[in-house]
Amino acid sequence: MRKVTVVYLAFLLIFGLAGNAFADDLDLFGNTDIKTSKQDNAKNPFAERPDIRLSAGVGYLQGETSYEIGGHYTSTNPEDPEGNLNNPLSELDWPLNVIMGSVDLTASYWRLSGALSYKMNFSDPKQKMEDSDWLTPSAPGQLDAYSETGVTLDAKIFDGNLNFAFLKYKGWGMQIGLGYLWQDFSFVASDGYQWSPSDHPKVYTGPINGRAITYDVTYEIPYAQLLVDFNAKKFRGALAYQYSPFVNAEDEDHHLLRSKVGKGYDSGYMNAVRFNCTYDFTKHFFGGIDLSWRQIETTGYQRQHQDACAENGYQEWWGDIDNEIYSEQRECKLSAGYKF
Repeated sequence: MRKVTVVYLAFLLIFGLAGNAFADDLDLFGNTDIKTSKQDNAKNPFAERPDIRLSAGVGYLQGETSYEIGGHYTSTNPEDPEGNLNNPLSELDWPLNVIMGSVDLTASYWRLSGALSYKMNFSDPKQKMEDSDWLTPSAPGQLDAYSETGVTLDAKIFDGNLNFAFLKYKGWGMQIGLGYLWQDFSFVASDGYQWSPSDHPKVYTGPINGRAITYDVTYEIPYAQLLVDFNAKKFRGALAYQYSPFVNAEDEDHHLLRSKVGKGYDSGYMNAVRFNCTYDFTKHFFGGIDLSWRQIETTGYQRQHQDACAENGYQEWWGDIDNEIYSEQRECKLSAGYKF
């Protein structure tokens, strides 16, 4: 599994700017330079009108979400209660290359700002789902089974955050905030082909007809973020770094052709960088662009069942095996909206 690269560049930029901020007109937690204190104190900051914006957008989500099993396992078989298998033993890569539509609501007042966003997809990935298996214990690096199948995807994403501006300085500032990101990706894999690169005698080679696998993964991510924002007369934007050590990921893989169900319970972390800006064309109408990158990695275990047990609340199972869920996502979006 690929290792997450922590994004330090955002912090270097943010704190580099902060180092130049202690000069004239600095506004840090309400403290201003002596030269401007009389003017600022004469103003009531709460008299400013809230900035509320509603927009709709269309964009493209690119990347993947994948999971792999392997390593340590426990079993309900008394003759084989636990042990170790190839790691990885099996890996499934699901593409996330789809057109997304979104509805966004943002608001700012005084030093507070917040945002709500909901997205869903309007296309299916053109890329194939890739299923790889390493089955030979004596040759753990030997790929024994490989298949590609077409996929359909139902994607839903919700994101909300609340921020506080603790520094303002001549058209730019810094904010800290908390947010919550929820993602659900539901796939169906159908119609493909499987073969054995190693000519493994127990691997089926031939076409896969009809529905083969359904897969659903849900990410629940509370996060903290640090932002640098900038404002001009009609132009405004922000660069944000987001981090979470509290990612919760759950997935369910249903191999329809083998009546097998695997359900994963993982936890881990997320790193993300986001840049967004808007331009006011008129008093009420504006356009925007949003660019983001996100990387999620979690580890845990997968509980495996026979299909019939799924109807019985998963009260019986074959056993558990180490599980990793990973996702890398890149997104760009254009939007238009109304400022109230």
